[in-house]
Amino acid sequence: MRRASLLLAALAALTTGCFEDIDTPFPDAGPDAGPVADAGPCPAQLSAWEENTAEFPAAEGDEMFPERINYVRTRWIRGANGMHARAYVHADIRTTFEAVRNPLAGADRRESVTFTFEEMVEPSVRWSHQSHLIIPDVVTVEFDLRWLSDVCQGTPEIPTLTSTRWQKVFGTSAIPLLEGNIQCVPITADVTGLEIQYHLDSFAADHQTIEDYLQGYYDSIVALAHGDPLPVQE
Repeated sequence: MRRASLLLAALAALTTGCFEDIDTPFPDAGPDAGPVADAGPCPAQLSAWEENTAEFPAAEGDEMFPERINYVRTRWIRGANGMHARAYVHADIRTTFEAVRNPLAGADRRESVTFTFEEMVEPSVRWSHQSHLIIPDVVTVEFDLRWLSDVCQGTPEIPTLTSTRWQKVFGTSAIPLLEGNIQCVPITADVTGLEIQYHLDSFAADHQTIEDYLQGYYDSIVALAHGDPLPVQE
């Protein structure tokens, strides 16, 4: 989250008075906004946008499914930065999905940041929340993210495909687009694969900004899935 803080500090310092808060109804990107993958078993509001070009991590010695994440940098509509990623988690899919949709997993948990969330904000899916962040920098930055999650195949007790999608729905127009998707698929009974896509159009942001965020989110997912404390953010 450190790079995200620097990004927002630069944004606040350089754009004061130049941008206004905007609403971006969920979901922002639809079939007419750019290439969209076949939704398949997932509803359109939870589906991935395109084919994921990242590879799962290669085997390391005797470990066929190393607990790592691989990235591929892409471009999205209107020149936005994009990212594809695939990763393994050493936990069953139900446990991993619980970690993915935990409001604290993808949150900015630094002490200086005010982070709150409200659950069950979207009745069309089983799990949802909306987070509100107040980040004090040169100028205080506020924005809202909406998160939707559901089982696309299987049952909540025994899922075989899940999807979580999030999007910035309110805040500064200096971030016209911020959205992501994580799908969980079973690799073995005790290993889950994550398939991730992320799009970001933001002042002073780049692909490294996305990688830093997704690495922190992935590390939090792994910790929660293992029953460990969440990583400290500075």
